[in-house]
Amino acid sequence: MQSKVEIEAEAQDKEKGILIESNNKQLTLSEKIDAARRLVETGTTNTKICKLLNMDIRTLEKYLNMSEKELYENLNISTVESTHNNNVAKKEQLISMVREMYQKGFSKRAISRELGIHRTTVTNYLNPNASPINGNYATTRNDTLLSPYHEHINQLLLEGYTFKRIEESIKAKGYTGSSSTIRMYTTRMRKLNKEAIKEFTNENVEFIERSLLIKLLYKPLKDVKKLSESQLNKVLSAHPLFDKIYKLVLRFKDILKGSNPDNLNLWIEQAKQLEISEINSFVNGINRDIDAIKNAITYSYSNGLAEGSVNKIKVIKRIMYGRCNFSTLRSKVLLLERT
Repeated sequence: MQSKVEIEAEAQDKEKGILIESNNKQLTLSEKIDAARRLVETGTTNTKICKLLNMDIRTLEKYLNMSEKELYENLNISTVESTHNNNVAKKEQLISMVREMYQKGFSKRAISRELGIHRTTVTNYLNPNASPINGNYATTRNDTLLSPYHEHINQLLLEGYTFKRIEESIKAKGYTGSSSTIRMYTTRMRKLNKEAIKEFTNENVEFIERSLLIKLLYKPLKDVKKLSESQLNKVLSAHPLFDKIYKLVLRFKDILKGSNPDNLNLWIEQAKQLEISEINSFVNGINRDIDAIKNAITYSYSNGLAEGSVNKIKVIKRIMYGRCNFSTLRSKVLLLERT
């Protein structure tokens, strides 16, 4: 199973045209704001909108209070561009300070010492043609070691080659760069190809994080946020093996909570039929201690009280380590037991 499992997207509210399922993390910020504004018009509270669209309430209120012009300017400036603009503003201020100090009679050395910049930088900033814009901004390098192999990599991706096979192929053709460069490029191209296919076929799909599905092996569905029952059913339908593992885990939990230890033998046989090494290892551990496990199912007794008391004594002992004798430890434990 991949890190993100692709399923058919949740249905939309036909009357309102607003996505109402709880897992909307795949929406862009602009789409979320648009959906939020339409939900406000229907009388939905801000708190509920935040839950539906997976947004922070402060972020939601900030964008809802913006005018159309402010919203357009905010959404149409990327993070890179915003960072660049901030850096340009700071650099312009620094250039202005350097020139102002120089006009007041400060030497280049004094300006360098006062502002904490190199004397060469001071000289550059005093140049009338000095620009606050970074020379590498909005430029793309086309002369990297990987550039001659772009077309070949794209073809291999279309043929379904794995990263390892792509790396072996281009290294055999003479590539001498690092593996990380190949991985970054292939990852980016796979994402672009997937988006292009989605747009071309007009598929209505969404992606479920694998980590959410793994949590289901330890927690009930209601405790796993960002995953609905309908989404889980689609994943189970698309991945029969995970469906079997998930149901096997649920049956084991039911057996432990029940009172019939004979059901454990049937569960062990069903688990072995999957022929999964990790599950077989777990089954072997059960067989080595089968009597204790069956007793845990049959009886309601628990050693939790003893374990808790032992842990508390150890904590007290660590706190007073090296400073008190055994009689003091005994008195302290008894005193805490009374309280």
